[in-house]
Amino acid sequence: MSYVVHCHSRRHCSLDDGAGRALDPSRRFIVVPNHFGAGVSSSPSNTPAPFDRGRSPHVTTHDNVVAQHRLLTEELNIERIRLVSSWSMGACQAYARAALHPEMVEALALISASARTAHFNKVFLAGNIRAITTDSNWDDGFYLDRPPVRGVRAMAALYAGWGFSEPSLRCGPGGTTISATIPPSTALRHRAPGHPAADDRHPVVDRPVLPSGGQRIRGEPDPGCRAAG
Repeated sequence: MSYVVHCHSRRHCSLDDGAGRALDPSRRFIVVPNHFGAGVSSSPSNTPAPFDRGRSPHVTTHDNVVAQHRLLTEELNIERIRLVSSWSMGACQAYARAALHPEMVEALALISASARTAHFNKVFLAGNIRAITTDSNWDDGFYLDRPPVRGVRAMAALYAGWGFSEPSLRCGPGGTTISATIPPSTALRHRAPGHPAADDRHPVVDRPVLPSGGQRIRGEPDPGCRAAG
């Protein structure tokens, strides 16, 4: 009997700090497989020609589940899985594993999961992809010593609003508001009221933006935060 925790990270996921918790590696046999394209398993960055970089084949959730199933059954001789757990994209793989092998998977414990990617999420992800691929250094995936850093930073700015909930950006520990400015290099660009059109003589200035909207002072108590917490 084993437990499977799907990992989607550019590094190996570790459960070394799981002692005494629900997934305790000292008490349970836990398998943490990576997935294709994450930088640890076969990926465009580490696969030799002719399937390197921009020539890397597209892979799906199904491809990952099939390969991981072979790992479990052919290499580790596992017949039953007590629990499959993960979050986000790894949770999608967990759903697929249970659908493909219901006789093997006893239970799922998933976080921020969906069995099918919603159209709204597809649009959001397409925006993240476009942010990277429009960087001139992207070069259709054939970049070497000049990775698309500007594109990745643009993607990070787009993703920032999804990484945490609205209360987590507005509320700090103890039910107080928090504020943080976006660095000038990534700040939203605003035209001051009455400012002439931006040109070489009148550039549009960068103005830091507060996630809280700038309406509260750092550390001011917020009843809404306490209610959310």
